Amino acid sequence: MTIASHELKGKIQTLTQPFVVMKPQSKRTNSESYGSNKRTKIDADTMDIDNQHDGYEVAGIVTSKILFNGYPKSIMK
Repeated sequence: MTIASHELKGKIQTLTQPFVVMKPQSKRTNSESYGSNKRTKIDADTMDIDNQHDGYEVAGIVTSKILFNGYPKSIMK
């Protein structure tokens, strides 16, 4: 794999058990989320900011990972 001026060597490995990346869905309207000077209060039990979401949305499913053999090698052009 080449990223900018660095070369990385490794392999792609399939995960034995895939996992889901989720993000909260917001209840806030555009008028509440922009221009509001209200401070957010964090609930210590649920780590939820103002309980302003009504559920979660699936952002993606991770099924594989990349394992690199070592540090990136610089490519001079």
